[in-house]
Amino acid sequence: MANLKIETNEAHLNKVKKKCSVFHLVLKVIFFINITVLVGLILLIALDLLFPSIANGQVSQYPAALLAGILSSVFCILILRVTILIFKDISNGITPFSSAQVKRIRLIALFLLLYSILETLLPMGLTDIISYSDFSIGYFVAAGTNEPSISINIGALIAATIVYCVSVAMEYGIVLQNQSDEIL
Repeated sequence: MANLKIETNEAHLNKVKKKCSVFHLVLKVIFFINITVLVGLILLIALDLLFPSIANGQVSQYPAALLAGILSSVFCILILRVTILIFKDISNGITPFSSAQVKRIRLIALFLLLYSILETLLPMGLTDIISYSDFSIGYFVAAGTNEPSISINIGALIAATIVYCVSVAMEYGIVLQNQSDEIL
């Protein structure tokens, strides 16, 4: 009976490792796509600044929007990178209940919080798309905004709170596991 339970647990752990391997791979692809888009955006800005006649100065027309788009992309890339490390460790058989994983999860919560703060500090009238010809990404300035307003990304704040709560629960689980190990 005990051998069957051990075999069942090992089979389940192998399934989890395989799922984490797939997530790891998918997140890596998304990560490299985001890097490519960010590099493309930076190259587009550089092209517009160095050769304004080619792009007619349309790209650098809204520098605050460009900065916001770049910073948003950087936060997305940072969150993806940390998440990739978490899934990589789990797929390699390293327990997710470790202080290193708790620190990584808290780092994700911090990035989400900073992203939310960034969006709050964006200038008035800034919305979430940069348009260049038929290509749209990031942020653009909305015309006709005369009233001062503050935009708070509640979704990012809630996500940061939930992710931080998960890290606290994992840290508590680590303490309980250590206590259990000491008793045995």
